[in-house]
Amino acid sequence: MSEQIRASESDYVQKARLKMESQLKKNDQKITPQALKASAEGIRRHIQEHAEERKTLKDKSVVALFDGNAHSAGVHSIFVRNLQQKLAH
Repeated sequence: MSEQIRASESDYVQKARLKMESQLKKNDQKITPQALKASAEGIRRHIQEHAEERKTLKDKSVVALFDGNAHSAGVHSIFVRNLQQKLAH
């Protein structure tokens, strides 16, 4: 097998690589069991706060839920609505 010879890193590339490694190390240090527990609790709290806005799906069949988007939710964005109209024509 032939051994590939690699060019040495330029100062710019070396500085960028070291900076990225440093940032990744800092991010890894932020991921702790306590931080994960706090995030999970925040997600649970958010779900509980918005529970009344959820639609009940118990009375709908699987076919009704996944009907090829024949009964999709209404679009709230004017931009997306305009795109839909352009695509329809």
